[in-house]
Amino acid sequence: MLSKAFVLACTMGSALGCSYVGITAPNGEEVVGRTMEAGAGGTVDHMQWEVLKIPPRTMMPHNSAAAACYGTPFPDYEMLYGTVAIALPFGNGQYLFTDGMNDQGLTVGMHILREAKYEPIAPNMQNSLCYSDINGWLLGQFSSVSDMRERLPNTHIVYNPQVSTTRGMWTVTDAEGEHAVLEWTDGHLTIVNNTLKVLSNDPTYTWHVKNLENYMQVSPYWQDQSKISIMTDYGEVPVQKAHGVNLGGLPGDAMPASRFARLFYMKQISELVNPMKNINDAINLITAVLNSVFIPKGSVASKVDVPDFTGTYITPSMAKTGYRGFDYTEWSALKVTTTKQYMMKTYMDNQWKLIDLTKIHWGTRVTSTPLFDGQTGIKDITPTFKSVGTNGLKE
Repeated sequence: MLSKAFVLACTMGSALGCSYVGITAPNGEEVVGRTMEAGAGGTVDHMQWEVLKIPPRTMMPHNSAAAACYGTPFPDYEMLYGTVAIALPFGNGQYLFTDGMNDQGLTVGMHILREAKYEPIAPNMQNSLCYSDINGWLLGQFSSVSDMRERLPNTHIVYNPQVSTTRGMWTVTDAEGEHAVLEWTDGHLTIVNNTLKVLSNDPTYTWHVKNLENYMQVSPYWQDQSKISIMTDYGEVPVQKAHGVNLGGLPGDAMPASRFARLFYMKQISELVNPMKNINDAINLITAVLNSVFIPKGSVASKVDVPDFTGTYITPSMAKTGYRGFDYTEWSALKVTTTKQYMMKTYMDNQWKLIDLTKIHWGTRVTSTPLFDGQTGIKDITPTFKSVGTNGLKE
């Protein structure tokens, strides 16, 4: 019988993407947002995400995927800092962390990078960690990006190419507003300064940065064609008659390169033309930019009979529907690292839910709550109508 961890890992490998964007509010507060594009596949509506509350000094077990990575179980690792995270349960207290924030304001998020190559597993390797554990381990071990830069290179991040199909890179942002991307290529760690404050998925961050030059025609302003326009029998041409022309050429598909470009230009243009006044403006802008890369369920699907990069594993549920997975925006997270506020919303409920890490009671045990609660977030305002004077029906 296949293990739950194996099935889950294969399912994640079939469809998993992410988008990330950050901005600095006028008062210096750092706001970052990310989406999680995932697909459980087949008849499964969504993956069983949980929101975890992990007290400081908690010993976390390595997840089952990490055990497969090593070949044998490894010792637990310590969470030095209180942490709130979104994770997938593997059973027996094991979780695959995908996003979170610790009580120091450090936030870490996983993004798929299929071309990633970590260090091969070696016998008796000291100070090693399976890449599938890195999200939770970073949250538990580091207080800032500078702290991570100093100590992370001393740890070997390893994998087993035979069983490690879902590989990733990580965004790391701290309360001081420093943004970094962690990439492993050819077995070597690169800590990239994420000066753009944007990320999606394959290929690497550097490739995406250079690719932005392919959209130089995108402008903050409408184009002035008056100097070249000509009067014809049908009127003057060309004349701008529709809005949004300045964004012409900006890609609208769901590919990682397109999402990266759209995130960057939408953020930069919006900040320039409509400067933020306060933290609420920053939160609204991040929400709007994330909405621009929102993927509806069913619009990106992988059929089981069409070969692709996701592999050949097919669950009975996938075989029943004919689709390997639906890559859609299952959930989004928004984080104010400076004030240590963590928010989340789901595909079904677009109302932000807030966890304030400065007010949380950590307790002594790991606790969790389902991310999907079956609610839609729709608020009935029918009873709120009030009289506005003497206007009424004529008798």
